[in-house]
Amino acid sequence: MVVYWSREKRKFIPFATNVEGRSVRRLVSTIPKHYRKRWGIETSFRKVKEVFPMTTSPLPAVRLAYFMVAMILYNLWQLVNIMLIATEKEGMTGGYRVTMPFMITVLCAHLNGRL
Repeated sequence: MVVYWSREKRKFIPFATNVEGRSVRRLVSTIPKHYRKRWGIETSFRKVKEVFPMTTSPLPAVRLAYFMVAMILYNLWQLVNIMLIATEKEGMTGGYRVTMPFMITVLCAHLNGRL
């Protein structure tokens, strides 16, 4: 367990880490930056798992194809939200955000010819 004093927040922030020994002292100031990056990576994989189809296929090609489709959907979702933020800055939208389940629902409706 490492405790970091945040000057901006004026409080101690605890981190659980597997870094040991003297290197912890050297890395204490960089730990929050690294954990922020890690948090974004973990969040993106959690969102990809929301759309990742379950399969019992032992074929790596099938599993890779499913994963690639999930990654494409995740990136499309991110792009839609980035575009909404950009239009919001121009005063064109009212702060809308697209959730992943909504995007999947719209995409499925479009593929089934209901949109």
